Amino acid sequence: NRIPVTVKDENGNGVYNFECRLFKGDELIALASTDANGEAELCFAAVNNTDVLDLYITGMNGWPQHLELGFDNANCAHVLFDNYALNDPDGQVDFGESQTLNVGFRNVGNLAANNVTATLSCDAPYITVTQGSATIGTVDSHATVSLDNAFSFNVSDDVPDQTIVTFILTCTNGNETWESLFDMTVNAPDYGRILTQLEEVDGDGNGHADSGETLTLHFTGKNTGHSLSPNTVFGVYCSAPEILFDQNTFIIGDLAIDDTFTVDFTLSIAEARNAQAFELILATYSGHYVVMDSYFLNVNSEMEDFETGDFSKYDWQFEGQGGWEIVSHGPYEGLYCAHTTSMGHSSHADMSLDYDFACDNEISFYVRTSTETGYDFLVFYVDGERYGRWSGQTGWTYISFMIPEGTHHLTWSYEKDGGATGGQDCVWVDNIVLPPMEVVLDVHEDGPSTSSGSFTVYPNPTNGILGISVRLPQCDSPTAKTYRITNLMGQTLLTGQIIGQTQQIDVSNLPKGMYFITFAGETHKFVVR
Repeated sequence: NRIPVTVKDENGNGVYNFECRLFKGDELIALASTDANGEAELCFAAVNNTDVLDLYITGMNGWPQHLELGFDNANCAHVLFDNYALNDPDGQVDFGESQTLNVGFRNVGNLAANNVTATLSCDAPYITVTQGSATIGTVDSHATVSLDNAFSFNVSDDVPDQTIVTFILTCTNGNETWESLFDMTVNAPDYGRILTQLEEVDGDGNGHADSGETLTLHFTGKNTGHSLSPNTVFGVYCSAPEILFDQNTFIIGDLAIDDTFTVDFTLSIAEARNAQAFELILATYSGHYVVMDSYFLNVNSEMEDFETGDFSKYDWQFEGQGGWEIVSHGPYEGLYCAHTTSMGHSSHADMSLDYDFACDNEISFYVRTSTETGYDFLVFYVDGERYGRWSGQTGWTYISFMIPEGTHHLTWSYEKDGGATGGQDCVWVDNIVLPPMEVVLDVHEDGPSTSSGSFTVYPNPTNGILGISVRLPQCDSPTAKTYRITNLMGQTLLTGQIIGQTQQIDVSNLPKGMYFITFAGETHKFVVR
């Protein structure tokens, strides 16, 4: 049973976060809070039509309200949903299952209900009711009748995890009709963010990806859903010619709830021009369930290692009562590092740099401190927001943070309080690794568009017919445009030519899932998922 509640202020505006409590005697049977529109819905099990319910509404800056709720006509029959039980071994509703329901029907009225029949329906797109009618017969006043295998339904094999579906139960005795609702939560696989660890197999040992090196990326994923993920597959996709690999598809098999997997993806890097970040598309999938992630492989990353012997490599900015200098004693690596100069109490020394992050990417650096523990800190800020701080007697420590796309003001600040000093009263910074400013995006959701051309697919997701629109400069021949559709394992499923600037492709025979379409002209290549 459900009771809608709307709470408004003296001006008729809905009020937020007012608590609505419904009692039957001393028993709390429903609790809800109002949304931004002042609306809430109280859901509770069936009660007798002779019961009187008490509704209490409380909230900030409002007088508590109490209302008594009763039935308009207590001298009648009224058959409603009471309970259900699944005929399922694990007692839960999972994707792709066929379920039967044992249902309890309760007459909350004070008269018997005769010749009662029931109909079950559901408007949710993921549910198909296969047996929707049942004969109940007689339900005495204030009694419950249970029917085994009363109804059955099928669950689609692409329902999202934790989808709540609402069933409508309609009972009638031929003269009167009673409707009630009940919910179920449907379970399915789901996958969290992929964790990545880089290992140099054949390189210079600096822990970063550089041209000519061979790397292994250890990808770790997890089934964060509430159902087993059967026949799970993990794929890595990258069309950049600089990234070379032999295997990009890994069979995981059945992945239980909360189980993790790790795959080792080995790649080689051809000669990349300057510093570039290459996007790797990561896909975890099972049947119709696909979760995409991405990892940016930073190749030939920028590094401020202060080996110039000064601050000339980047446009450094300095503020504060103290200062920063380049020293040759005790660097993390090489000959030089940055170090704070002597300064007094209640002062600070800032070393800042503006840097353009072309995508969400990582910055890393090494810090060392010799300060008064818990009082004098080396602090790292991004646009004035503190990301981390360190104090006390510490050796060289590796630090890394993810920074969102955009231009950011990065600051390393030594901040002293007004009291005592500790250690050598200074801090060191070295080997600041900055991500490449050039990003090679591997795929687009609907197609890239630049001054040199565009490629668009629509609708995405498709309903079976995929439209393609191509705009290229004059240097491309009008007859030299081809497309190729591949699955996540890299298998080619469809190929063809694009005649003119627009074309439709029938993909209705492809099973539901994630695909890549690659377009190639004489001088342009685009990849779209």
